[in-house]
This record gives sequence, structure tokens and C-alpha cells, in this order.
Amino acid sequence: MINLDRENDFVINKYDKICQIVFKKIEEAELISAEELDESERGTGGFGSTGK
Repeated sequence: MINLDRENDFVINKYDKICQIVFKKIEEAELISAEELDESERGTGGFGSTGK
């Protein structure tokens, strides 16, 4: 926990509830190295192209 208020102390008293936690699953991906990529519709307009 970080107190970003330089003028006031943050006081924690006994039995104070001071935080929460959220557990989230961490997905793991298997990466595959490729020398070349296949052509796709997405790549036809070039960088910054919106298709308009």
C-alpha cells in the first residue's frame, strides 16, 4: 500500500479493513515461430488503413 498524500499520515488501527484482493486466472499461450505469414484481408490496406 502506498500513501501518496505527503501532508497527512495514513493511520491503520487494529482490526481496520484496509484492502481487497481479486484472484484472476492467468492464461498461458504456446507461441509458434513463423518465417512467413499467409496473406489475409486484414493486411491488404497497409498500415493505418481503415478500408474507407
